[in-house]
Amino acid sequence: MAPFIKGNIDLVRQLNTATIYRTINYDGPISRTRLVEVTSLAAASVTKITRQLINAGLVQEVSQEESTGGRRPTLLATNKERFYIISTKLGRGFLEVTLNRLNKEVIDHRKLTLKYQNPEAVLQETCEVIHDILRSNSQVNQQRILGIGLAMPGLIDPTKGIVIENPHYQFKHFPIVEFFEREFNITTFVDNDIRSLALAENYFGASQGIKDSVLISVRHGIGAGIMINGQLFYGCNQNAGEVGHIFIEEFGPKCNCGNYGCLETVASNPSIIRQAKELLAHGHPSQLTSLPSYQLNDQEVTIKDICQAALNGDELCQAVIKRVGNYLGLAIATVINLFNPQMIIIAGDIVKAQHFLFPSIKKQMEDKALQSFACKTRILASQVDTNETIGAFSLVQRALLEGKLFTRLGLNSM
Repeated sequence: MAPFIKGNIDLVRQLNTATIYRTINYDGPISRTRLVEVTSLAAASVTKITRQLINAGLVQEVSQEESTGGRRPTLLATNKERFYIISTKLGRGFLEVTLNRLNKEVIDHRKLTLKYQNPEAVLQETCEVIHDILRSNSQVNQQRILGIGLAMPGLIDPTKGIVIENPHYQFKHFPIVEFFEREFNITTFVDNDIRSLALAENYFGASQGIKDSVLISVRHGIGAGIMINGQLFYGCNQNAGEVGHIFIEEFGPKCNCGNYGCLETVASNPSIIRQAKELLAHGHPSQLTSLPSYQLNDQEVTIKDICQAALNGDELCQAVIKRVGNYLGLAIATVINLFNPQMIIIAGDIVKAQHFLFPSIKKQMEDKALQSFACKTRILASQVDTNETIGAFSLVQRALLEGKLFTRLGLNSM
């Protein structure tokens, strides 16, 4: 039996206010009369809540609706130019920070390479960048910064605000939300970068309006963000989605997790590059050998090189990508059987060669997944993963839509 949710009048007020704000955000411009119809809240409650949202600056009156007789109703819309979000992506070897308006307009943006791999240096660098952005944009009232969103790889507990483990930067059970809130006195949210990207895809990208979807990111590793009924699925340890460790190939390469033949060992970017190099070493012809980076830098090849060569007709690269599509398709068939999603979204540089990748994925889906499931699942490329900080932005957006930031804005005390 599911546990009962205990609440009080403040919680009810927060939930009702969040319902009104979300409705205006998604359906606005909208009249108060229509809000009563859509939310089923009492007219007096709608009037009071919308007045509070207007006073807080979150909502504004924008125009009047055409009259069907009598007084013309005033339409309401969210005010997305008044407030700001600091979006921070701590990636593998890089840091990217953006100061956005709530409408996603970029006010300031910084990106830099991180050469060190210890948590103290990473935190110091991140804080210096954020402080510099705030100094450089002194016209921004910090009271209007809704929050700091932080997206990063690794095992994250977003509820407790803790980095359970991030091997690349050697974080282990670190209270990163507490650290940032103490440093900046701004509400902070953290989550795994792939889950954050899945949330962003649902808000702004391919899966808008889709309740059940799975985003699979193919980069240095492979992971998934799972959306069920419009909400991220976390699992009992807050880290569901490790599809990179689905068993794929018997006698396959050893994985970092200690097992053999995981999806990551045959379909991640390093494994794709390894497969291409192995074919080159056996004498197979390819455009890759004519690249300056290959000739000058110890046969260096990138995933972008492989995708571009495939698009240029390189048979070796096309074969590698098709093979990777087969591996991904096997894993995706398992995901489809488990979660029955409406949509699978693929993110990463590999989608540049989707002309060769997606047919292989779909073939395995058709062969290995339940037909009644697979026939209703679409495969699409991510529409937002070129924006590195959009996932972090979405963490703060979600908190606003759920009403978790209303206390900071003084709404719950009105």
